[in-house]
Amino acid sequence: MGKPSRELLEVAAVCFVALIIMLFVSSYLKVKVNPDNFEEVAIDRWINDESLNIYGDAPQTVYTGGTPLYNSATGQRQTRYEYIFEKHPDKPWNK
Repeated sequence: MGKPSRELLEVAAVCFVALIIMLFVSSYLKVKVNPDNFEEVAIDRWINDESLNIYGDAPQTVYTGGTPLYNSATGQRQTRYEYIFEKHPDKPWNK
């Protein structure tokens, strides 16, 4: 068995880099899960399974002010989970 060809080494290097990029991107896109709250875990799993954004909305949703968690009219803020509970009272993550 001889020495691997230059082309084979280049292909292996490209595959290795692609694998590293895929691992980084997949870990970056995952929603962080709080294991202490079962409903939050269910919500985060639902968001990932349905390919929604972190607020449980369609991925291309654009928000005034950049976030749905702040109401500029009232000055009130809410947590991400409060927003999701309000927006989805039917709790689709429990189905």
